[in-house]
Amino acid sequence: MFLSTSALPNASDVLPSVPPNVLQLLRSNDQIQIKSKLEISKPILTFHQQFLVLVRYGVAGKPLRKSKYRQLHFVLRVKDEQGNWYQGAQYSSFEVPEQFKNGDIEFSTSVYLRPGTYQFAIGLLESATGHANVNHLVITVPPPKKDRIPQINELLPPVEFPASMPDSKGMWPISLQMARLSLPGRNRQLDILLNVTKASRSDWLYRRQTEEVLAIGSVLGRLSLPDGCVRVSVIDALRTKIVLDRQNADQIDWGKLQASIEELDQNTIDISALENQRRVAEFTQRFIEGLARDTKGCTSSPNEEPVTAVISADLVLPLGAKIPRSPLPELTDVYYFHVGTGSAWMDGVGQILSSAKARKMNCSNPLKAREGIAEFITSLSTVAD
Repeated sequence: MFLSTSALPNASDVLPSVPPNVLQLLRSNDQIQIKSKLEISKPILTFHQQFLVLVRYGVAGKPLRKSKYRQLHFVLRVKDEQGNWYQGAQYSSFEVPEQFKNGDIEFSTSVYLRPGTYQFAIGLLESATGHANVNHLVITVPPPKKDRIPQINELLPPVEFPASMPDSKGMWPISLQMARLSLPGRNRQLDILLNVTKASRSDWLYRRQTEEVLAIGSVLGRLSLPDGCVRVSVIDALRTKIVLDRQNADQIDWGKLQASIEELDQNTIDISALENQRRVAEFTQRFIEGLARDTKGCTSSPNEEPVTAVISADLVLPLGAKIPRSPLPELTDVYYFHVGTGSAWMDGVGQILSSAKARKMNCSNPLKAREGIAEFITSLSTVAD
């Protein structure tokens, strides 16, 4: 048994919410005065193409019960190789209960990094006694091997502190600081369509796969066609529901979009939606046709053949669902980013898009997603030559 607290980010250079003595602690040499255990994960590539590093700082409970420790402060900051502080920090405090009897205390936090070498400064201070721990560690994030899109790294901030560290019911926050990648191109229209259907009874699987769909969509949504237009739409194909309709990508707040999708009630379905489930394929095809046929949300008027990127997890089509012949090959180039590990019969969106001659990208893990994104970017750039 342990009590857990998550450190929250502070993006200010001044860091007003962090007590000055806690910040000053990070300038001290390494020291251990409080019995504890520090664990730092290896860098983990995410679907939004940042590397995630998890930090867990466990404080032994037994010594706390015998000590005068009452107020613990935890802080994490990051420096570059030259020793310059990056903006922001992760900070948390914990008041030890008077009747603290059982268990340990664990501070949990995280940070997003792009490839490079960093210096982590981690401090733990008990304010009443002045006892403290200080750890300085070098963290190296190697780039993916045989990387086809290293330019993506330059769009990412070197260091970004996620706004929250999710529990089992939440999603990892999408990067809010990723810049836009300008692609050479003619006057084309790019539509990014996310399907956020809950296709299984597992809430955990739905959250993970929807998080992955959103993450890939957020990377594609940062692409920019100087002479064209990039739009984002979100549907729930199984419920034949439009969540977001042709929003200009420049106007998307990915944090707010993620929050709104997290709030969707995916465990109930109304009668009309049940009656429409056999129309999943027709609904999806018609929506993509609508994307290809109009320029809603575009400030320019694209005159080249549009491109549609569809991102979806597994979706088993309802019994009796019919897939009509698709006119999409004559209307738009379709690329399909499949998030999931299911076999062909579980990939309902893939079945729907088969007659559209969609180019399928296997996105079963972050590295494969990166390869698919690279292929997509290369294809868009090649068309422009």
